[in-house]
Amino acid sequence: MNFFGRQIELSEFIPPIFLRGYRKFCPRKNRRFHPFDCIPSDLKVQWIMDVGANVGDVAFAGLKSFPNSKIICFEPVKNTFAELEKKLFPFSGRVFLNNFALGEKKEELEINISSFHGANSICPQSELHEKLNPHVREQTTEKIMVMKLDEIAQQLPTSIVDVLKIDVEGYEKKFYLVEEILLVIMLTLLLLKSH
Repeated sequence: MNFFGRQIELSEFIPPIFLRGYRKFCPRKNRRFHPFDCIPSDLKVQWIMDVGANVGDVAFAGLKSFPNSKIICFEPVKNTFAELEKKLFPFSGRVFLNNFALGEKKEELEINISSFHGANSICPQSELHEKLNPHVREQTTEKIMVMKLDEIAQQLPTSIVDVLKIDVEGYEKKFYLVEEILLVIMLTLLLLKSH
C-alpha cells in the first residue's frame, strides 16, 4: 500500500508478538532452519554428515528442516557428546552418533576445553580469538580419539551424503579434511565453517 509516497506493508500494523506467536503455532510447511535455509529447495536431502557436531544445534536444525533425512554426527568431547545425545534423542531412529574426531590418521590427541563448548579445539586459542572473545578461555584439556574416515567408512550407514557440515574449530587447516571425506563419500553440498 502506498501512503503519502511511502510504501507501507500490512505487517507494519501487526504487533511483533502476534507474528512470533503465529509462526510458533502455525509454522509454514517445509520451513528450513539455519544454516539449511540456504540449500536449494529442489534438493531432496536424505543424508547429512555433521563433522564437529558440538551439542547438536546444526544437527537438530537439519533434522527439522528435512523431516525424512538421517544424520551422521562426529563429536569427540565427552561432555559435549552427552549433550548431543540428549538433544537428538527424540530423533534416535534417524541419528548415528560417533564420539571421536575425524583426522588424517588414527591417533589420540589432547583437545583444549574452553569456557564455551563451541570453542573447544585441538588447536590452541589464538591471540586474536582471545582479544575478540575475552569471555572464552581455555580451562583444561581432554584426551580424544581421532579416526581416519576411510578406516571407519564400512561402519557408516551410507556412502552417499547430500549435505556435509564441517566446523572443527581450526583443525580443518591441519589436514585436508574435505578432500579426505570426498575420497570416501559421494557429496552433493558442503557447508564449511573455517577458522
